[in-house]
Amino acid sequence: MKNLKIDHETIVKFTSEMTLQYVK
Repeated sequence: MKNLKIDHETIVKFTSEMTLQYVK
């Protein structure tokens, strides 16, 4: 299990996308 660390940018982008999908 390498790369358990996720970049903050990735999290922000993922959250933003999920929010947009949820709102639509």
